[in-house]
Amino acid sequence: MSQARNLANLRGTPTDGNILLQSTAGDAITAGSGTYNFAAGLNAFGAGTTGDNNIAIGQASLAAATIGLNNIAIGCNSMSGVTTAQADDNVAIGRSAMVGAAGTTGDYNVAIGTAGLIALTTGIANIAIGVNTMDALTTGACNIAIGPDALGAATIGLKNIAIGQLAMSGVTTGAANDNIAIGRSALVGNANTTGNNNIAMGIEALGALTTGGQNIALGVDTANAINSGVCNIAMGIDALGALTSGGNNVAVGTAALGASQTSCNNIAIGNSALAAGVTTGDCNIAVGISAMDALLGGTSNVAIGHNALGASTTGGQNVAIGKTAMGGADTTGSGNVAIGENTLDALTGGSYNTFANHHAGTAVTTGAHNIGFGYYALGTATTGCANIAIGRSAGGPLVKSGSNDACSNVMIGQNAADALTCGYNNVAIGLNALGGATTPNGSVAIGWLALGGVVTGIHNVAIGSYAGDALTDGNHNVAIGYDAIGASTGACFSVAIGYGAQQECAGLSTYNVSIGKHAGRKITTGGCNVAIGFEAGCSLTTTAGVTNIGHSTNQTTANVTCIAGACLMSAMFTATSDCRSKKNIKDLPYGLDFINLLRPVSYKWKPQADKLDKNGNLLEKGENSHTHQRTMFGLLGQQVREVTKKLGLGYNDFAGFSDQEYENRNNPDWKKSYTMEDKTVQLTYDDFIAPLIKSVQELSAEVTELKAQLKTT
Repeated sequence: MSQARNLANLRGTPTDGNILLQSTAGDAITAGSGTYNFAAGLNAFGAGTTGDNNIAIGQASLAAATIGLNNIAIGCNSMSGVTTAQADDNVAIGRSAMVGAAGTTGDYNVAIGTAGLIALTTGIANIAIGVNTMDALTTGACNIAIGPDALGAATIGLKNIAIGQLAMSGVTTGAANDNIAIGRSALVGNANTTGNNNIAMGIEALGALTTGGQNIALGVDTANAINSGVCNIAMGIDALGALTSGGNNVAVGTAALGASQTSCNNIAIGNSALAAGVTTGDCNIAVGISAMDALLGGTSNVAIGHNALGASTTGGQNVAIGKTAMGGADTTGSGNVAIGENTLDALTGGSYNTFANHHAGTAVTTGAHNIGFGYYALGTATTGCANIAIGRSAGGPLVKSGSNDACSNVMIGQNAADALTCGYNNVAIGLNALGGATTPNGSVAIGWLALGGVVTGIHNVAIGSYAGDALTDGNHNVAIGYDAIGASTGACFSVAIGYGAQQECAGLSTYNVSIGKHAGRKITTGGCNVAIGFEAGCSLTTTAGVTNIGHSTNQTTANVTCIAGACLMSAMFTATSDCRSKKNIKDLPYGLDFINLLRPVSYKWKPQADKLDKNGNLLEKGENSHTHQRTMFGLLGQQVREVTKKLGLGYNDFAGFSDQEYENRNNPDWKKSYTMEDKTVQLTYDDFIAPLIKSVQELSAEVTELKAQLKTT
C-alpha cells in the first residue's frame, strides 16, 4: 500500500487533495506528486503519478494514465488506454468510453456511453453520446455524435454533428467536415465520403452522400441518392429522392423532384411537384401539389398551382399559374404563359401563347402566338395562330386548315367573335361583335352586336351597336352608326354612316351610299343609290340610281338626283347622251304648245313648323332647308302635270314630273315622313330644256316664214 494511501487511511483525510477509494485506486501517486485527484474502483487511475484534478470512477478507469489533467472517467475501462501522453480536460462516462491508446493526447472531448470515442488519439473537443458512438475517430475534432453508432466509422472528420442511430455511421477515412446529420442513418455515407457543409435531418436523409457539399435534406429518405450533388435543399419524404449529382435544386414536399437525377437549378414546392422526372431539365420552378410532375427534360418553366403543367414532358420557357393550368396534356411547346384554373390545359405543341383567367384557351392544342384574357377567352379554339381575345368567351372554335386560316384575329369583348372557326384578319370589339361569324375575312366590327350575324361575309366594316348585325353573307360593306345596315342579310359594297342609316334594309342591296340619320333607311333591293343628309332617301326601297342630298330629300324616281337647298358652285355638269345608249328615239312634237301652257310663277318657300302635341311637346322636327324668304322663280308641279294631261301624256311620258305618292302607291312599306308631307311632287328642270329648244325652233321657223312673206309683198 502506498504511503499516500497509508496516510489517507490513517488520517481519514485526503493527502495533497487526493481521494483514493479502493486498494489499487491511484496507487502510483506519491506524496508531493499528483494532486486533487479522485479515484474509486479497482485500479482506477492506477498508474497516475503526477496528474492533477482527475476523476476516475470504475474498474480500470484512467488506469494507465500517468500525467493527464482535469479528466473525468466514469465507468469500467473508461479512458483506460491513455498512458504517458498528455490528454487533458476530457469527460468519459461509460464502459470503455474513450479508451484511448499510448499516444492519446486529445483534449476537451466528451464521451458518454459504452465504447464511445474508443479509438481517439489526438482528436480534440469531440462530444460522443451513445453506445459505440464515434468509436473509430482518432484525430477528428469538434464533432458531436449522439446515438448508437453515430459517426461510428469516421476517423478524421471535423465539426460534424450526427444525432441518431447510425447517423453518419458509414463515413470512414474521408475528410467529411461541417456536416449535420439528425435521424437514424441520416447522411450514412461510406468509405469515400468527403462531402462538407451538409445538413440531413430525417431517417436515411442524404444517405448516399460521398463528395456532395452544402446540401440540406429534411425528411425521411430525403435526397437519399445524392452522392456528388451540391447546394441542394430537400424537405419532405422522398424529396429529391433520386438525385445523384445535380446541384442548386430546391424540393419541398413529399416526393418533390423525386425522380430527378442530374438536373440543376430547379425549385419544386408541394407534394409530388416535379416528381416524375426532370431527369435532365434545369431552371424549372414548380409550386403546388403535382405541379410539373411529368417534366423530363424541359428547362426554365414556372408552374404554380395544383397539377399546373402537370403533363408536360419536354416543353421549355413556359409559365403556368393556377390549378391544372397547362396541366391536361403532354405539352412540348415553349414560351407559353397560362394564368388561371384550367387555362391552356389541352395544349400539346403550341408555343408562345399567353392566356389569363379561368378556362382561357382551354381547348388550344397546337395554336401559337395567341393572346387570351378573360374567362373562357378562346376557350374553344384549337389550332389558330396569332389571335388576340380579351373578354369572357371572346373568340370562337378557331381551327387552322390553311396557311392563313384562323389567324391574326382581334376579339375584344364578351362573346366577341365567339363562333369564329377559320376566318382571319378580323377585328371584333364589343359585346357579341362578330358574334355569329364563322369564316369571314378582313372584317372590322366595333360595338355591341356589330356584325353580330355575319356567317361568311368578308371585308365588312361595322362601327356602332347593332351596326350590320343582320348581315350573314354580305361583303365589302361599311356601316358606321347605331343599327346602320341593321336588317340587311346580303348587302354588298354599300356604305351607311349615321344612326339607322340603311337601317331597315332587308334584302340584297348593293352599291348604296347613305350618310346621315336614317338616310336610305328603307332600301331593300335597290342599288347604286346615294342618300346624304337627315332622313335623305328614307322612302327608297327597290329603286336604283337615285341621289338624294339634303335634309329629308326623298326622291324615289330611278336615276334622278335631288339636292335640297340653294346650291352655290362653280362647276360644269355633263350627262350621258350617246345615241347608242338610247332607244325609241323620236322627234319631239311638243314645243310652243307645251311651253305656252306652262305657268311661270314667283314664290317664296313656306317653312314647315315643328309638330307639337297639345301640351307643346315636340312630336316631329320640322323641315329646315327652306327657311329663307327670298323670292324664287319657277313652276308648280301640279300645274305641269295638268299640262301633260292636256297634251295626252301619261305619267311615264314625261320624266320631268315625278310624284312619290303615286310611285309608291303599291308599296305597303312606304310611308310619308312629317317633313315630306307637302313635298312629294318634284320637277326635273333639265327635262324642260328640250321643249324650250323645240319652241325656239318653231319660233325661228315662223320668223323665217314672216320674213319671206314681207319680201313678197
